[in-house]
Amino acid sequence: MHASSYLVAAVGFAAYAYAQGTNGFTVATPSGLVQCQPVRLTWMGGVPPYFPRISQPGQVGQIIEQFPQTTDTFYVWTVNQPVGQTVTIAVGDSNGEVVGSAITPAIVAGSSSW
Repeated sequence: MHASSYLVAAVGFAAYAYAQGTNGFTVATPSGLVQCQPVRLTWMGGVPPYFPRISQPGQVGQIIEQFPQTTDTFYVWTVNQPVGQTVTIAVGDSNGEVVGSAITPAIVAGSSSW
C-alpha cells in the first residue's frame, strides 16, 4: 500500500515539473479574454528567441494561431477566436521546449465582436 502511495506522489510530482518546464520556463494564464480586445500574454524562463502561439485547450501541439518569434517575454494578442472558446497559451523556446498555460476562461464578447 505504501509503495503505491509513493508511486502516485512521484508521478504527480513529475507531471507538475513537466508542466512547469525546465529552468522555470512557465506561461501565465490570462484571467480573462475578450473578443476583439488586446491581451498581454506573458512567460518567464526558457531561452530566447521565443515562439508564442495559441493552441487547442490543454494541447500545446495543436496550434490554432502562430505568432512571430520574439526575444521579449510577452506578446500582445488581439483576441480573434470565437466567443465561448477556451484556449491554451503555448510558447516554445530556442531549445525546442514548449510549455503551456492552464486552459483559459471562455472568451467573452467585446464591444466590437464580429
